[in-house]
Amino acid sequence: MASKLIPLLILLLSIDVFFMLAHIAFLSGWLTNSFWSVEKDSSFSEWYQHLKEVSIVTLLIYHSFKIKKIDYLPWCLLFLYVLLDDALMVHEKLGGHLDNAFDLPVFSSLREQDIGELIVSAFFGAGLLTLIFLRFLWCEVRVKHHYIDLLVLFSALVLFGIGVDMVHMMVSSGAEVWGLIEDGG
Repeated sequence: MASKLIPLLILLLSIDVFFMLAHIAFLSGWLTNSFWSVEKDSSFSEWYQHLKEVSIVTLLIYHSFKIKKIDYLPWCLLFLYVLLDDALMVHEKLGGHLDNAFDLPVFSSLREQDIGELIVSAFFGAGLLTLIFLRFLWCEVRVKHHYIDLLVLFSALVLFGIGVDMVHMMVSSGAEVWGLIEDGG
């Protein structure tokens, strides 16, 4: 089964690389439409990301109904949050509200807004990952292996989406490169 997914994975990663190269071409002036920038909201690459997120949620729901078990629904909720957060800028908006409501500390060169965003991401992430862990305790061994695979892949998403984003905010030199790593990763 996994070997059948390799061509799909190669296709998806190839499209990601295409958008990264288009971003470089935009920065170089070869492409003039800012929708080729991976850092722009509502860019072509962001819409592609939304499509992937909707596909993940849809496949997890489909698989749950197909096997007639709720084992994958906690993961569905997590990726649904990722989609909504990505599309509606949930952590940015709520992080801004936290920044305005409380005297958040400044850490290194992170803004108070960034600290608020981290708090929001940690809050939702902790809640959803707790649901995943609780369901993990009751899953069959085969499903537990899938959970571990999903956790590894989700950890990579968090590394780029949050970790590299924070480095991007803290580092003043090479902002274009960090932005490409963050949004292209």
